[in-house]
Amino acid sequence: MTRIGAAGHRILIVDDNEAIHHDLRKILAPSTRLEQTMDEEEEILFGSRAPQVSQFEIGSAFQGQEALAMLRKAVREARPYSLAFVDVRMPPGWDGVETTRRLWEVDPHLQVVLCTAYTDYSWNEILEQLGESHNFVILKKPFETIEVTQLAHALTSKREAMECARAHTFELETEVHQRRQTERDLVTALDAAEEANRCKRDFLSNMSHEFRTPLNAILGYVDMIAEDARHSSAAASLMPMLDKVQLAGRHLLELINDILDMSRIESGRMNLQPSRICVETIAREAVALATPLAAKRGNSLTFHQDPAASWIEADETRFRQCLLNLLGNACKFTSSGVVSLDVRKFSSPDKDWIDWTVRDTGIGIAPHQIPRLFQPFNQVDSAITRKYGGTGLGLAISQRLCSMMGGAISVESRLGEGSAFTIRIPASPSSKEPSHVRT
Repeated sequence: MTRIGAAGHRILIVDDNEAIHHDLRKILAPSTRLEQTMDEEEEILFGSRAPQVSQFEIGSAFQGQEALAMLRKAVREARPYSLAFVDVRMPPGWDGVETTRRLWEVDPHLQVVLCTAYTDYSWNEILEQLGESHNFVILKKPFETIEVTQLAHALTSKREAMECARAHTFELETEVHQRRQTERDLVTALDAAEEANRCKRDFLSNMSHEFRTPLNAILGYVDMIAEDARHSSAAASLMPMLDKVQLAGRHLLELINDILDMSRIESGRMNLQPSRICVETIAREAVALATPLAAKRGNSLTFHQDPAASWIEADETRFRQCLLNLLGNACKFTSSGVVSLDVRKFSSPDKDWIDWTVRDTGIGIAPHQIPRLFQPFNQVDSAITRKYGGTGLGLAISQRLCSMMGGAISVESRLGEGSAFTIRIPASPSSKEPSHVRT
């Protein structure tokens, strides 16, 4: 589409009378140099000047066939005519109505002024041939200069506005098409990503099961061999090697269990069984299980409980897993220091909570590394990972399990000074001890 400025609109005059061409050109065509000079002298002599009108580029055709050829050429060159003044009577060729119909076949948006001094067609006959179009008007001869000027300006401006509207519509349609295509591409990419994730989860789940079966068998046989070796002086030298096999096997089993848990969580197949749990019982059990690891690193492990923190609502097995993960991490990343478990009740306007804070005096975490702590398969520092080991799944699993139980894990840490991880979990709505809860 080509947009032509107001001073560059092209007008086609189609009339078999040369005098009409001359009259219309005088009204619409640019002033000649002589006329401009006369206007300037008039202004000098009388202090006034004839008003200037917009200039148009004029094309002349004396028959309909000639006009059609000129219009086709103009469209090919992307220099279309905005308006055509078409005489109704042009013997011996096409009349003005037939010419207009043919012109519209080439350019449906051409504005047309049908000029006539006679009633050759009724209005209904014109509509029958040209249809209900808003792109033409009828001008009776003889016409006034002001009528021609007003029509030329109005219809060329209308054509320009239509071109702008079509161009804008085309741009909008193109943008809408591109956005829809982008949305389709995104949906396709999302489907592919979800399918890839599903395949990954299924693979990890299947492989975890496949690993666990033979690994449990290996650990079982190692336990039996170790038991026999303890009662045989001849096999006593095998005990250090058997202990290493047991340690490596249990570590591998923990990694496999972590991968299986993450796969279940991501696939939505992790089923929790919430119940009321005695805070003191599960806390002391967790501390007892973490004590050997603390002692191995030369750490002291302390426990303090707020008497008001008595019961929580959670899945007992999974909550113990989360708590042990925090205690295990604190003991692993602390050497000859202090690890503590502090349990307190916290009340908000809408709910009571139990906060389980595990503090340590270990290596700490840099502020920029904290956001990565709970991302699966992600260790905050590769050097630390090489030194301390781990898959980077423990905290990610614990965070998601706590979220499924209605809670969350937060962390405060300073590099070189230690860390404090807090599990906030809903307190049981009743303080009365149920008969089925073990204490």
